[in-house]
Amino acid sequence: MPATEALPTLAELLAAHGDGIRGLDDPTADTRRGAIYDHWAGAGALLFAREATRDRDLFRAVYFDTADGAKLREIARRRFGVEPTVATFGEGAAALARDTTLAAEGTVFAGTRISVIRPGVEPITYAVTSDTVAASAARDLVVRVRALRRGSGVALRTSAAPGVVLRVDDPLWDATWRMTSLECADGTDAESGSALRARARQARLDARKGYGKAITDACVAEGAAHVALFTSSYAGDDHAEARRNDRARRDRGVTKACDGVALSSVRTSADAIAW
Repeated sequence: MPATEALPTLAELLAAHGDGIRGLDDPTADTRRGAIYDHWAGAGALLFAREATRDRDLFRAVYFDTADGAKLREIARRRFGVEPTVATFGEGAAALARDTTLAAEGTVFAGTRISVIRPGVEPITYAVTSDTVAASAARDLVVRVRALRRGSGVALRTSAAPGVVLRVDDPLWDATWRMTSLECADGTDAESGSALRARARQARLDARKGYGKAITDACVAEGAAHVALFTSSYAGDDHAEARRNDRARRDRGVTKACDGVALSSVRTSADAIAW
């Protein structure tokens, strides 16, 4: 794993250089700050500090506990088979209308901005996601829109009303188009690094031989609707009690399914009762 020690500071690197000069070459050398030795000691300290920082960051980027961003998501996919949750744009639709068709056919281009202004609330702006053609005789038009930022907090469902302004910010070929309503769903927030690490580790445990999740998943894959797990010691040392439990399950129509091939690769010493 990457080292946890702090990187050397410039002052420490300069001091080490001075100690080396006095210890190996000239015990009386002037290595105080501003002396002639600083001409190359300073440059060497800067370069070494940059190299140490680069090496640390490269090691952290490939280690699961310290990686972040795209590198962490790549490790989660490749090593754990877990798909990270990434931030997405909220998407929806806006309805436009016009009173006349004198301007004939035209296009609302992708990227056209649409804003919603409400009293006491910060305005929210959305963008058209794809070019949308309005026929020459069309008086109504629906365009797909998305939020301008990823994540939650952009969901909105509103229509033109007193105090609510729905505005097309960019010019259209027909200035009489007006927005009548808008509906947009929330986007997805990006999964934090700690949450992704915890989920990846749990997924590996769930698939590991002898763990309950792997056993129940194997039973469900064989068609079981209900699965109950019993450890090898659930009946204690009283074998008579274990026989009574088995007889009771048979009387209720409960079968010991998913045995043999279905569980041989995931079970250790536990029983899976499925029905």
